[in-house]
Amino acid sequence: MQQLTYLGVMYLLVPVLIVTGWFLLFPGMAPDRIAGHGGIWPMAVLHLVVAFFGTLFVIGHIYLATAGHTVTSNFESMVTGYHKEEENR
Repeated sequence: MQQLTYLGVMYLLVPVLIVTGWFLLFPGMAPDRIAGHGGIWPMAVLHLVVAFFGTLFVIGHIYLATAGHTVTSNFESMVTGYHKEEENR
């Protein structure tokens, strides 16, 4: 499940975000009609929806990174490469 999520984000969400952002930056390059709707509006809505899910992905990662034994324990593991085992009391 984790690998599918990463693949979906890196090969679906990020490219869609880049392309829609490019079209919003340069609206003259955008197609005239998208899904039966004219103008740049569908591109802006798609960009907003994809950005929302990307933001949820980042917030989820920050939460999971701070959900260790202490708030910084997972960050210490990333830096040192060593994971301290939790003692059961």
